[in-house]
Amino acid sequence: MVIIVMEINSESRNNISTYKDGQQFDFVNSQEGILHALTDSKINSSVIGIYSPSLGETMVVTGVENIVLTDSDTVIVLKKYDMSGQIFERHVLLLTEIISVCPFTSPIKNPFLENIEKNTDWFTIINSK
Repeated sequence: MVIIVMEINSESRNNISTYKDGQQFDFVNSQEGILHALTDSKINSSVIGIYSPSLGETMVVTGVENIVLTDSDTVIVLKKYDMSGQIFERHVLLLTEIISVCPFTSPIKNPFLENIEKNTDWFTIINSK
């Protein structure tokens, strides 16, 4: 596993506004800013919205599993599911395939484990549709 931590100066990041509680809500469009936001998501185990035509026509909200640097590309490995529990057909992207991201400070929660933790009736879990 390779994780690169980069320090990005304020001129290279897009203008990211925050709510009073510190939650970020603006989009990041520059490749350097996108990599920084993805790295933050990986390090902090936080949710990130990702728009890439490779993932479909909408922004997906998920987490970053890994960031791998090769000689020619940066490979982004996403969680295999989004925050609603939808499993992705594809969860490995090149950085250049990502058009924009929307970083959040909310922690990543596995929607499958969250459902199990809420419901301790194993018969109901196993037989639910």
